[in-house]
Parts: sequence; C-alpha cells; structure tokens
Amino acid sequence: MPTLFSLIFLIIAIIESMAGLLGNGTILAVSSTSWVRSKILSFYDMIMIFLSLYRFCLQSWMMLDLFLSLFYAASYYVDNLFVTFKIVFMFLNYSSLWFAAWLSIFCCTKVATFTQSFFIWLKQRMSSFVPWMLITSSLFSFATSKMKTSLFLLILLCKAGVALPLTVFVVSDMQNNATGFRDPCLEAHMDAIKSVFFFLILYVTYFIALFFILSNMFLPFSIWEAIGVAVMAACPAGHSTILIWSNPKFRELPARILCQK
Repeated sequence: MPTLFSLIFLIIAIIESMAGLLGNGTILAVSSTSWVRSKILSFYDMIMIFLSLYRFCLQSWMMLDLFLSLFYAASYYVDNLFVTFKIVFMFLNYSSLWFAAWLSIFCCTKVATFTQSFFIWLKQRMSSFVPWMLITSSLFSFATSKMKTSLFLLILLCKAGVALPLTVFVVSDMQNNATGFRDPCLEAHMDAIKSVFFFLILYVTYFIALFFILSNMFLPFSIWEAIGVAVMAACPAGHSTILIWSNPKFRELPARILCQK
C-alpha cells in the first residue's frame, strides 16, 4: 500500500493528468475544427492532431492504470491484463515521444535559416515527409512496444528527439554568426524557438522519469516511484500548455470559454 507521501504525489499526478487532458483536448479540438472549416489539413495541424490525440489517450491510460493498480490490485496484476496494459502504455509512450520530436524538428526547419544545400533541400521537402513520418512512427512504436529491449530503444529515441532539433538550430546559428546575417523571419519567431527549447527540457525530464519507472528500480507505490509518475504526468501537460500559449489559434478557445463565464 502507498504511504501518505506517495499518495500525495499520486494525487498530484492525477491533477496533472487532468490538466493534460484538458490541454490536449483543446489542441485536438482546435486543430480538428481548423481542418473541417478549411477542408485542408495543414502538415502542422496533422502533427498536432496526432500528438494531442495520442497524448490524450496516454494520460487517460495512465490514470486508468493508476486507478486499477490502487483499487483492483488482485485483478490488475494478473499476467495477461498487466502485460496488456504495459504494451499499450509503451505504444502510446513511444508514439507520443516520436510525434513530439517530429513537431520540434518540423518547427526548427521552418524557423531556422540555412545556406547548405542539404538543409535547404530538407526545409523545402520537410512538409511532404510529415505523413510518412507519422505513419512510420506509429507502426514502429507498435512493433517495438512488445520488445524486451524497451529501455535501449527508449534511449535511442531520446537521443534522436534531442539531437536532431539541436543540430538544426546549431547549424543555422553558426551560419548566421559566420555571415552576420539575421533573418527577420527568424527574429519574429523567437517565441517558437523558445517553445522548442522548453520542449527539449521537458522531453529529457520525461525520459529520465520514464527510464527509472521502466527499470523497476523502485518498489511499487514507493515515494520515488510516485515522484516519477508525477513527473511523467507533468511533462506532457506542461508541453501542451506551452503549445497553447505560444500559438494564438490555440488560445482562442480557452479565451472564449472564459469570456462566456
């Protein structure tokens, strides 16, 4: 049974998950509405729909997993049910991490300025790669969610999600410093750049918490496991909040709801 401090952190995790559900639900609703109204699905909205939908499912699944493990432990830890829950959890986790990484890379290539031919080619064709990246990531996540090498794959995914966006920004910044050229469009998108770096911080924090949870280093319902669960719930919710407040389109829906009240 969890201790008092463990229960406190688990309650915090539930509150964070509910906030994440609200944030991702907002992003999903706005992106889907934009798609229906314009009858054209932009590649940015496509990534946002995939990311918010999978995160909504992930945080719902985490809350259900926590509820069953607390109140129906005898049934929950039956082999088939427990394994099924963990496979679905890993699939949603891998997919969400992939989509968040693709969103970061997509924003980087759109905002950054390049002179090298390869990066120019990548920037011009990045949008056409988006559907294939999302589909391939989903299939890869499904295939690897059953594998026993989950921790190794998770490490590779974390490195890819952090290294690729950073590489794009470093190359772009080196070029601008070397030439003395500053793209006005780049300056105008500083908020987008900041949101990407905030995402990278949350991405690494989430990865560390998930790594410790999956490595079974802590006893079930121990204070450290509860802290890890709280961190895992906080990071997607925090990233959703950053996405909402860095994009006027996403801020409109919460603003309209508050005005009606």
